[in-house]
Amino acid sequence: MTRSATASSETGDTPSGRRVTLLFLALAGTALAVAALESLILPALPMLQNDLDIKPAKAATWAVALTVSAAVSTPLAGSLADIHGPRRTMAGVLFLVTCGGLVSAAAHSYTMFLIGQILMGTGTGVIPIGFVVLRSVYGPDRLKASMGMFMAAITAGNCAGVLFAGPIANSLSRAWMYALPTLCAAAAGLLFHLTAAGLATPVPEGARPGGKPRPDGKAGPPRVDWPGAATLAVGLALLFVWLDRAPKDGWGAATSLALVASSVVVLVGWVYVENRVERAMVAPALLRGRGIRGPVSVGVAQGWVYSMVVYLVPQLLALPKATGLGLGADASEIGYYLCAALAAAVLSASLAGLAARRVGSRVVAGVGMLSLAAGALVLAYHHEPWQIVCGLVLTGIGAAAGSTAIFVVGASAVVPEQVGVATALITVARALGGAAGTQVAALIMTHNPILVPGGPPSDDGFRIAYLTAMAIAVAAVGLVFAFPRDSPGRPARARVRVPAAAPSSLPDGPPA
Repeated sequence: MTRSATASSETGDTPSGRRVTLLFLALAGTALAVAALESLILPALPMLQNDLDIKPAKAATWAVALTVSAAVSTPLAGSLADIHGPRRTMAGVLFLVTCGGLVSAAAHSYTMFLIGQILMGTGTGVIPIGFVVLRSVYGPDRLKASMGMFMAAITAGNCAGVLFAGPIANSLSRAWMYALPTLCAAAAGLLFHLTAAGLATPVPEGARPGGKPRPDGKAGPPRVDWPGAATLAVGLALLFVWLDRAPKDGWGAATSLALVASSVVVLVGWVYVENRVERAMVAPALLRGRGIRGPVSVGVAQGWVYSMVVYLVPQLLALPKATGLGLGADASEIGYYLCAALAAAVLSASLAGLAARRVGSRVVAGVGMLSLAAGALVLAYHHEPWQIVCGLVLTGIGAAAGSTAIFVVGASAVVPEQVGVATALITVARALGGAAGTQVAALIMTHNPILVPGGPPSDDGFRIAYLTAMAIAVAAVGLVFAFPRDSPGRPARARVRVPAAAPSSLPDGPPA
């Protein structure tokens, strides 16, 4: 399914070549709109609490609902994209996202709003679907750069959601705040559906891994491992609910211990069952390969560190000036600060793919984690506005570069029919690290012995939390060496040998 550079150049100016560029633009636009839709709530949470008359403690459940929905649906979306193709899978995901956006826009109660957020959480499935598309239409010489641009589009969507949520809500209404990006996502998805008409399914019709036909003798793609998907969903849901409830109920409370024990039992049972399924949704053996084990490990660390920073910075900015620490910033001002990190991340993701092509993904991932560590260090000892911006910029650069590198390695180190599942695993790993990082940051700020019980957060509390994030980022640099070595200019070699997927009918177009 890899085309040569010669073939690409021959078709670069043909309608087919331009069609691939249009396909990439539609894919990037879809990812941007979905990312914007999911990040709207960050600056608009106070307004939503007022409109829906909910308490802050109860409002925090939206984050758990969104995270659990994303963690459960992303591996399934990746598996379906591998089996049935990205075009059909994207249509299903966008249908759920569109319903979620419209329900959130029309919600008049918190329960209705929460249902909309759960449906919107399935939009994270766009990430593995996108990587399936990129691996299908771009050869090794353009794959890394296209992946970097795709990650830049997702980051730009996050930035747009944070930046424009307030102005849209204030100028129009909360309903339009959700309706506009929902309509944009639907329009971009329609364009993707039209341009992806000739895209081949990664798993050939009637084939199974190893070249075995379906046991029932019927034609068609392999069956989806629904029991495995349901078991993984339950295990991940229990894990994320435990991470959310444990700080409130107590880490040693009976409910906390029951949740974590149940999660471990379910996930261990899932591994046992999946090892005995011929077509597992997520083959546990996949995690034993360096091309997935390394990126998943670094993904947990990257999500952990970044989530600690974006949790701590708003807490610091919102403190009254009288404390000597904060700036008394409101939600809109906090959003502007966070956009500094996101804007830097957009540029960094765009360049990271090109850098990985020249110096290799290991170097890019290592530099990304060091940049995260540097950002946390700057924030630990400096609280002036320009210093906070510098720390956020370093954090944004590191998060984007690290994310691009781990997705490049994961998507390149497996065979085409496993790209969706591989990148979904990395996405879930980042979400798991993010959930754990947020809870650790909150735990340090509220249970640190240096803090005065019942008093405001102290400078020492923030410093310890930031230095903890820095230590995790530095430790993750060592995990980068678990990546398979990829030569500059070409992706890591797939370690698993299975029949190659059918080539796409779309040739490479001009670089996106």
